[in-house]
Amino acid sequence: MTLSKKSDGSKVKEIAAATGDYQFRGLDAGDYCITESPAATDYAPTYNAGDNKFAVYTYKFCLTVAANDNINDAHLGMNKVFKAYLSAFDDSKVQNGLLAYSLQTLHCNASFSYTDGGPKVYTFELLSDLMYFYIPANKAVCYYITSTGYEPLCKVQNDNTFDSTGKECLTIDKDSTYHRAAMVKGMKISGLVWDDTTAFDGKLDKTKPFGPLKMTLRKANGTLSDGPTNNVPTYNTGDNKFGVYTSKYCPPTLVTTSFTDAHLGMNKVFKSFLNAFDDSTSKNGLMSEKVADITAYHADFSYTPGGPKVWPFDTTQNSMIYFWIPANKNICFYITVPGFTPLGKVQNDNSFDSEGKYCSVITTDQARHNAAFIKN
Repeated sequence: MTLSKKSDGSKVKEIAAATGDYQFRGLDAGDYCITESPAATDYAPTYNAGDNKFAVYTYKFCLTVAANDNINDAHLGMNKVFKAYLSAFDDSKVQNGLLAYSLQTLHCNASFSYTDGGPKVYTFELLSDLMYFYIPANKAVCYYITSTGYEPLCKVQNDNTFDSTGKECLTIDKDSTYHRAAMVKGMKISGLVWDDTTAFDGKLDKTKPFGPLKMTLRKANGTLSDGPTNNVPTYNTGDNKFGVYTSKYCPPTLVTTSFTDAHLGMNKVFKSFLNAFDDSTSKNGLMSEKVADITAYHADFSYTPGGPKVWPFDTTQNSMIYFWIPANKNICFYITVPGFTPLGKVQNDNSFDSEGKYCSVITTDQARHNAAFIKN
């Protein structure tokens, strides 16, 4: 233990082998610093301040001694530690987590905590190739690395040990371990694809990941999904950002920050076809006796009779259109035709009532629902 003047660092007194209690006697009033040099190099001052006054990496405690005053609490708590080395490298070109193909070592900020997401114990700005932390031996820790203008690689592979959030959690059980973070320049668009079929509420559910999907990013055209047949983005917006029929989402323009909530909720669906025809002559609901197909009409559906309309659609050239309908859900379809009145009764091929409405639970794919109309 060495006592020196704070002003110029000159040595005042030294204790060659302090164990337990120690003391420096016969001092003048003034500003001093005490520095410890542990006999065992695998020990360092504890991170837990409490009664410990010494800094972890400087091994130093500076204090002021007033005239006729004694300082009796210059305590030093020691921990057995392992040295853990951290670094970050630019993996923008290859993006495979291999340090050998990195463009350069990055300046970054590193920190660690004793629990995932817990209070940061120590934060350090890395300006060279490697930095190290003294980690209490056999303790569980989580490392965090950030680098301005870069995002984590997103997957642990090869030399990269950090996840998509720039975090690595593990128990340090040996000395001189290396922990490297592959980083990718620029910003990112990310999100979660989940199955919204059962809940059907548009609320992100991380316990129900959905896939596999092919996701394509196009310049100025957003992200597109190409998924399994009979699965489409949910009608419930909520956390879902993708359009039902376009399977597309165009996020806000990336300027300085990444966009991390491009979530996609998927529903199992059936394709339901709607068709309108002119039954003015026969008035019996038979498609075989129709006057003609009606190619200009308005269609919509709701989940309850008279409930909020989900998807209004106007056709101007096709008598038959389709909706993606959530599988096994109760649905009410509505059709209105300018200049026409619904047939008024469900019969033969006509499924729609006098209000131009048809309600049913959709249990099969490719079902066809015909609506007979009479010209006013």
